[in-house]
Amino acid sequence: MLGMILVYHSRREPEHRPGAELTPHADCKRVVKTMNDYPRLTEMGVLHPDQIDRYSVNSIDYTDVLRLVYERPKGSVLPETRTYKFPRVQRSRSTKSGGSQHNVVMESDPCFTEALDELAALMANRNQRKDVATTILEELRQLEEEASHRIASIRDQLKRIQDS
Repeated sequence: MLGMILVYHSRREPEHRPGAELTPHADCKRVVKTMNDYPRLTEMGVLHPDQIDRYSVNSIDYTDVLRLVYERPKGSVLPETRTYKFPRVQRSRSTKSGGSQHNVVMESDPCFTEALDELAALMANRNQRKDVATTILEELRQLEEEASHRIASIRDQLKRIQDS
């Protein structure tokens, strides 16, 4: 967590305090899998990335600000938002003309860009799962419709047989 500042926007307790012992979770396998999938978010103290609803990014002076908004279960004591501040990194670059002239460039912290990449992957994965769920529901609706038409057809055939 080099160069990262965490700011809480809630009176609730944080998910994890550095140095505090983690308590076992009921879905241990799922949590371990999620932690392996998003190592930078885990390093930042995000224990439940599946509860992230959205995020926003802003730049203030020489600081990048990442704000995570969670969708927590009812009655949860965990914070609904968390804000992380990443100071920009100063780099010197030589000019194209050569010589000893250097330009100073302020770049985003690599931890910040890695966290953004993980968040983008998390949101893309979530959207893909929603698309798959929508497709399955549509196929189920079509299957139900086909089955009801087939049942009606069989009943008509049975009725014609009984009337003959």
